[in-house]
Amino acid sequence: MAKDKKQKPQTLFWDEESSSDDFDTLVDLDDEGEENSDNQKKKERDTNFEASFVQQLDELDVPKRKEKQSPSAVERQLMSSQVQLRDLLTQPFSRTQSFELPDRYQFQGVLGVGGMGEVIRVHDRKLGRYVAMKIIRQDLAHHRQVLYRFIREAQISAQLEHPNIIPIHEIGELVDGRVYFSMKEVQGDTLENVLLDLHMNSRKAGRWDKTIDGVDFRGLIDMFHKVCEAIGYAHQHGVIHRDLKPENIMVGAFGEVLVMDWGIAKVLGDSEGAASDYFEELGVPVGRKKYQTRMGSVSGTPAYMAPEQARGEIDRLCAQTDVFSLGAILYEIFSGRAPRSGSVHQMLEQAQSADKISEPQATAPIPEELLEIFHKATAQKIEDRFPDAAALGQAIYDWLIGARKREQALDRVKKSEGVLSRLNKVRKKLQRASVALERVRRVTASFQPVEEKKELWKKEDECRELELEVQELEIEMLQLLRSALTFERDLPEAHSALAAYHHQRHLELSASDSPEAAQHLRLLEIHDRGEFSSYIKGDGFLTLHTNPVAHAKLFRFEEKGRKLVPVFQKDLGRTPFIRQKLPMGSYIVELSTAGHEKLQLPVYIPRGGKHLDREPKNKKKVSISLLRKGQIDSDECYVPAGWAWVGNRRWEDNQWRRVWVDEFIMQRFPVTNEVYLTYLNELLDEGEREKAIEAVPYYQSATQKDMVYTLKEIEQEDGSSKERFVIEPDAEGDLWELNWPVLLVSYYQAEAYAKWLSEKTGKSWRIPTDTEWEKSKRGVDGRIFTWGNCFEATWAALRDGKRGRPLPSSVYDYPEDESIYGVRGLCGNASDWCSIGQDEVAIWGGAAWSHSILYTGDFCMKQSKHFRAETTTIRLVRSL
Repeated sequence: MAKDKKQKPQTLFWDEESSSDDFDTLVDLDDEGEENSDNQKKKERDTNFEASFVQQLDELDVPKRKEKQSPSAVERQLMSSQVQLRDLLTQPFSRTQSFELPDRYQFQGVLGVGGMGEVIRVHDRKLGRYVAMKIIRQDLAHHRQVLYRFIREAQISAQLEHPNIIPIHEIGELVDGRVYFSMKEVQGDTLENVLLDLHMNSRKAGRWDKTIDGVDFRGLIDMFHKVCEAIGYAHQHGVIHRDLKPENIMVGAFGEVLVMDWGIAKVLGDSEGAASDYFEELGVPVGRKKYQTRMGSVSGTPAYMAPEQARGEIDRLCAQTDVFSLGAILYEIFSGRAPRSGSVHQMLEQAQSADKISEPQATAPIPEELLEIFHKATAQKIEDRFPDAAALGQAIYDWLIGARKREQALDRVKKSEGVLSRLNKVRKKLQRASVALERVRRVTASFQPVEEKKELWKKEDECRELELEVQELEIEMLQLLRSALTFERDLPEAHSALAAYHHQRHLELSASDSPEAAQHLRLLEIHDRGEFSSYIKGDGFLTLHTNPVAHAKLFRFEEKGRKLVPVFQKDLGRTPFIRQKLPMGSYIVELSTAGHEKLQLPVYIPRGGKHLDREPKNKKKVSISLLRKGQIDSDECYVPAGWAWVGNRRWEDNQWRRVWVDEFIMQRFPVTNEVYLTYLNELLDEGEREKAIEAVPYYQSATQKDMVYTLKEIEQEDGSSKERFVIEPDAEGDLWELNWPVLLVSYYQAEAYAKWLSEKTGKSWRIPTDTEWEKSKRGVDGRIFTWGNCFEATWAALRDGKRGRPLPSSVYDYPEDESIYGVRGLCGNASDWCSIGQDEVAIWGGAAWSHSILYTGDFCMKQSKHFRAETTTIRLVRSL
């Protein structure tokens, strides 16, 4: 594939030998590379070579010539022999025009030309395959040092039989006497070019991307692991490579990874060995240890060299020297460039210094575990590195296994997202079905025939099926996320998904204060990794303005004996308060100032939120008004303006929601029989006899009206008589007590009473709205009962709260059934008429004297304005 070529790091080989003829320097020995005939590059090499030569003299302790002095005889001799070989290796040379190959091979074309040899493609007639053949250059064929290295490369590569080391098939001589060796032909690219491709694409994408061939970051690390395995195998056999770099690693077309160019490899503790024997076979005279690398030599590529290698400390070279170079390759995998840059001399100085390799600047985030591996591999001290490439490879393998597990875990997280999407859709469908079911239930009585209940049964079956589907999907989603954590216990994505789910469920259930809500909160605490810390802690803020300025004391509601009881917290001082930090919860702020009624203001601080103090329409800040002394009567209760939780969690037509309610006054008690009789008799006194009779509560039967009150002539103190409404025992013999709430009144009768009372008192009394009624009962924290969230039958006038035959109770009984604002009897005894729209009305209440526990808490029922029942009464409000 065509790629932009970057400047290749130079490979150095310096060896101190017994004579100047044998002291050679090999520069840029890229056996597989292209011939470089560019004059500018040759000039750069000359400059680098001269700098390198000075470095080598330092290693040999040769006295440096002073400035403006002529070179010494030794220097001239060394420079002469080195430059001669340098010129041979770097100057253009004539390629072989034709190859006289052994009969076994058929020439197929030139693959490339390198520093020491030419590489051609040949067909092996015996085995019927194509192989690569490396032939020593004709002009170097009789140079003993090059010939030695050429043969040594073949022999070391051949002895290292490993899947990731290129196999050598044969070594031999051509007809013209040149040495060759054949090896596997690799069709692919160098790791250097693969890295170039990946980083170019990743920089464009702004994240780890893929190469044209589909290699991603993890694929590169897998390739690197194979390189480590190959070098680890060599280390086990006492061989160190000494020139590991991306351009010496081939990546095959089928993903195979092969370590190349063993030309300057070193067998630790070995002498010339088989290479000397082969020299003798070729008729080349060899002196004992003549071509052994000794103290003072520097071999390798400075950009990737270990410090001891750069300093020529041959006796310290070991497996960990290769480990450093592998770490340098890891650097290039991370950053797309070699860890050192500059001229050869500059890179050698960098390598020889005690400075560690800088942190790689990557295009995308690097896993922390891999960074730790990199730092250990490139440690300055040998003993701080991995002991060999196998140990480094094991660390990489452990990360790869973790990465594979992470991929499997992330796959489960992704699947859970799809399940969650389906779950949310089914939940919404269930909500709609539940609303439809409640509507059918309201109009279907238990005594109706079976045929009339089929619609109800159909709705119930539909809800059951949807509930089952919700359960199954929830189990599937949670199981996927939990199984993801079995692959990677601390997988952030799985914990984040679980935390988000439990957070959402807790939000939906938090107002109910149910065990299920508490369970979701606990699971949120387990899985949260900081995203919901504020929500879990729950601190919020209070902003409060009053008119006039008032002194404030803070009380927090705490559950004691199944009631929410205000417990003093602290003195807040004088209003206003701006973002006063408070833990989440329900509070009472007691406000007092001279000449005004003391006000018990309920305040609710949601998790991580604030007590809202602005109107929904104009968003203006609202000041809570304190009523002047005598502004309201003792049987009236003040409900300040503000937000409140209202509605029902099950019914779509009365959804659980937070609403703004303007300030109003509500009657502390419902209208009693005594008060209502006074109203009727005053109508008689005003000559409104027909209107009074029309306003009388009554039972409506099929044939007649059964009046609750009886109209009789009653003797007065002056001896005269008047028509008066009185209470007498009803048809069942029950005498309706004067302190019972008036019952059996229609909405129209309630409206008529409100109009009469308004005219009588000069105050604009009316029937409350549904939200006014709910706020007067619940306060602002959405509690279920006036006293809290725990049911107790004896605290309200309910059928199950007392022994004997159920009957209404006095409105002055059951002091526990009192709201935050002081309103009584909102959870039992009788339900109140409310208006819910321009033309719609409803009966609203916690329950009534004849109701069981089933009806406690949230109870409302839309009715006709003509409807009347012995559980329905009147309670009025007025605006300020």
